[in-house]
Amino acid sequence: MRFLLLLSLVLLFSCNNPDGQPKKWGFPNEGTGYVSDSWVASELPTYSPDEVINTFLRNQDETVYIINFWATWCAPCVRELPDFERITAEYPESEIKVVLVSLDKIKDKTTKLLPFLRQNQIISEVIHMESKKSHIWIDKFAPQWSGAIPATIIKYKDRKAFHEGGLSYSRIMNYINEIRINS
Repeated sequence: MRFLLLLSLVLLFSCNNPDGQPKKWGFPNEGTGYVSDSWVASELPTYSPDEVINTFLRNQDETVYIINFWATWCAPCVRELPDFERITAEYPESEIKVVLVSLDKIKDKTTKLLPFLRQNQIISEVIHMESKKSHIWIDKFAPQWSGAIPATIIKYKDRKAFHEGGLSYSRIMNYINEIRINS
């Protein structure tokens, strides 16, 4: 019981800076109070795992696909989102396409996920994925995936790299360059 209490306190205080203020993640309009109205529920589709695979991981074109599995409640996931947003802003979609696959619960789609996307003005493509029965679908994406998030698949033609854990902009670009060279 004491362990659970201690763990709860550690998690609670790890989400704030030492000065007690919420963490800054590095989003462009963070702290300004600006909220975009660009995200509406009808524009945020919910895919099955097979639909994600068929839509984004079976392509053989010249586009590099970055598929990032994340959730709004996952601090390491949110911490790396500005780097994915930077890639989306810097590269045309025909060259590099970032797809943020939210694993938030379906009941949190309109109450947590959409407000998060609006508040942080996410410009990358975002889809919501049904994440029930993960023991069945995880291996379809990457056999080495333990199921922890964040997790990222970088795919180019018939080559694929997988990374479990947080990524920086430079590390993402290294993966992209390695995959392109080896294709």
